[in-house]
Amino acid sequence: SAQTRPTLPKDYFRATPKQLEWEPGDHPFGKAPEAGVHPRILISPDDLPELRRKLQETACGQRAMGSIGAWISYGTRKEGPLTAALQAYANGDLNAREKVEDGWWKNQIALSINLGAFQALIKEDQEAQRFYSKVLVTYVRSLDSELDNMRPSTSIGFAYDWLYPAMTAEERTTVRIAISRMTMGKSSHGMDFAPENRSYNWMPHGMQLCLLALAIEGEEGYDPTVYARSVPVMRDFLTYGIYDDGTPTEGTHYFNFGMGSGGSMSLVAMARRGDNLLQHPHL
Repeated sequence: SAQTRPTLPKDYFRATPKQLEWEPGDHPFGKAPEAGVHPRILISPDDLPELRRKLQETACGQRAMGSIGAWISYGTRKEGPLTAALQAYANGDLNAREKVEDGWWKNQIALSINLGAFQALIKEDQEAQRFYSKVLVTYVRSLDSELDNMRPSTSIGFAYDWLYPAMTAEERTTVRIAISRMTMGKSSHGMDFAPENRSYNWMPHGMQLCLLALAIEGEEGYDPTVYARSVPVMRDFLTYGIYDDGTPTEGTHYFNFGMGSGGSMSLVAMARRGDNLLQHPHL
């Protein structure tokens, strides 16, 4: 006899509309500091001693710093793909990008500034902090004609956050204005969707806008509506983008793309600001 084809539950491929409630609970990521204090997006100044210890003494931390160091060393070694460009940026050359011959590396300039700034902060290397401060300022100045319409760059936001204590007031103002232009009045994917439609990887991927905005949180040019609109997007993604048993409704590759590019960091940033989604029952 012919076999009967099995049928799947009608909601197998899509979570049914629902809103979950849960107790926020505690988290280990501290609280965001007062406006104007940096770093602030994911960590606070008080976190730095313990973070430095973990990065130096734990296997995970050593591996992370090793990877960051390897990236920087390769990109900025003698005749490295970014060596000439970064030095040109530090010297104020607005056309420094043209010194990068490899097209792939041209797209890694902001990330390299971010990583270099983080390494300098962790190592308390004041010379490197001043170098990357100059690089960052010239880099954002070189983007002046693009800032209003370009995709949010979390690397610019994080670099500003790591370097803030080492920057001059004028340098801070230049970068803050650039970040404001990239975030003020902007929306990320899903902000205008119904809750049940916020179910795929573009929701957490879009949290890059939120993270960038938080770099200037409470400062002149900050748009608080970006954060306020981002929290429900992530809450609904966790509700509708993950099944009750913790399985993503999309393939793991897509889930990892969204969470890796912005979602996971946004959960930490939100928890630090009183919106703890880390205890969501689907996680």
